[in-house]
Amino acid sequence: MFTLNRTLFRFSAHPKKSYFRHSISETEMTSVEDHMVRRRMSALLPVMLLTSLCLSLASPAAVAAPPKAPTLSAWHNGDVQVLLTWRDQSTNEKTFPIRYRIKGGVWKHYTSVPSSSGGTTGKLYSAKHTVPRGGTYCYQVGAASLDGITYSGERCAPPTVRNQHQLVPAYFYPSKADKKWEQMCDRMNNRGGSSIAVMNPGNGPGTGATANADYTRVITYCHGKAQKVIGYVYTGYGARPLAQVNADIDKYYRLYRVDGIFLDEMSNTANDPIKAYYRNLYTYIKTKTPGTEIVVGNPGVAASTAWQLGASRVADILVIFEGTAEKYKTWTPPSWVKYQPSRNFSHLVYAANDPGYLSVCQLSVLRYAGYLYVTNDILPNPWDTLPPYWIHHAPICAAAIE
Repeated sequence: MFTLNRTLFRFSAHPKKSYFRHSISETEMTSVEDHMVRRRMSALLPVMLLTSLCLSLASPAAVAAPPKAPTLSAWHNGDVQVLLTWRDQSTNEKTFPIRYRIKGGVWKHYTSVPSSSGGTTGKLYSAKHTVPRGGTYCYQVGAASLDGITYSGERCAPPTVRNQHQLVPAYFYPSKADKKWEQMCDRMNNRGGSSIAVMNPGNGPGTGATANADYTRVITYCHGKAQKVIGYVYTGYGARPLAQVNADIDKYYRLYRVDGIFLDEMSNTANDPIKAYYRNLYTYIKTKTPGTEIVVGNPGVAASTAWQLGASRVADILVIFEGTAEKYKTWTPPSWVKYQPSRNFSHLVYAANDPGYLSVCQLSVLRYAGYLYVTNDILPNPWDTLPPYWIHHAPICAAAIE
């Protein structure tokens, strides 16, 4: 509404047109314009509200993402306890829920650990889980917040050694007089599987065209004690021609009832042509008696990765330590060993006096040795006789493990 300050009415003199002209002041015009603007804004308001609603529906407010999954490690810390460690990867998690299962089983909740990262990432956390003996337990750790939960990848902890066996480099002649081979196979553990003796007639199968009767005799004897005998072949860390290595393998199988091959001087190089070299040997040995042949690789030290036991594996058992008892005291296997079954590993320890070898037995459990041989023998050939404590080796070592 507005008020006219002054209005003039003038009549037209034109005979056929009659109208009046309404004239208003500048102040009055401004009031009229304000009124019109208000009317137009009132008319536009519903349209503006509807447009705003449509835009809000088309572009919803961003929802905070769940925290990133932690990085997890899991391994047996002794016999009946699994140690879990993980690092956080986000700044918004509130707790770390932990779930577990026996390998292949149903997931169960274990516990939740509160986050104390304080807005940082990369902090290390840990937890312990007591489990029954003998099983492989698998774990996931989640990062949880009000925005959701994200679990880590599954990590499994194979059990520590409970029923350790022996792998003996028996590089001594099977004499009828001293009967060391018979003593060896009498005392090797055959509970829950065989132990293994490595025969080495002459840096390989020997030069003779026929079988050595003494080796034939002790192989039969050891088989009668439920033990395995495999043949020694050297590979020169991948430099020896495959044809020569295969010829030695063929000769063992032609002359003796061996259960597999011990590939000495195995290279730890994970690239071709070395990788293909050992893969060819592994495949070749496995064709001799499919499903039963044992391939032991002896690099003497552990590789930096588990490639030798991977999808294109080159060995069933790896010797990842060969050295003195003194070195064994401070030696630590690489971290990847923790995630493999202990039956994949053998340790060969020499220069271990009695009773010092008992500490080697105890350490071997924590270092995942499914197979172990300890002797007091020394270089240049620490494998050319049995130790004087051999008669007690397996049972006392087993007692030390228990």
